[in-house]
Amino acid sequence: DDRRQGKFRARLTERLLEYAKGQFELDKVQEDGHALRHHAKIGDQRGGRRDPRLYSSCPPHFAYLWEWFLDLSWDRRRGEGAVQPLSSGDIAQWAALSGIHLRPREARMLKLLDRLFLKVVCHG
Repeated sequence: DDRRQGKFRARLTERLLEYAKGQFELDKVQEDGHALRHHAKIGDQRGGRRDPRLYSSCPPHFAYLWEWFLDLSWDRRRGEGAVQPLSSGDIAQWAALSGIHLRPREARMLKLLDRLFLKVVCHG
């Protein structure tokens, strides 16, 4: 039963990361200064190819983690013109200030989302 629950959680994690990657890609600023999301919406409105990332949804089981990540990321430090990774201290301080009892598994998920964010937005 633990193995089945582990596989279920792994599939949910994979779906969350897939959703997050699509959202990060849509938020990437293009050469014209607009996010890809802007271009995708215009293309959709004009009857062009629909970008499925615009219509994807976060797995409901992990929606709270996605909201937490967005909240955390909003206050992310920037240094030397670059976006800084979220540290474990940043996450712990945010959780304490927010009154959230963060489980280790949730902290790991937030770090996974942050690594993906940095890979897609800053290095991709």
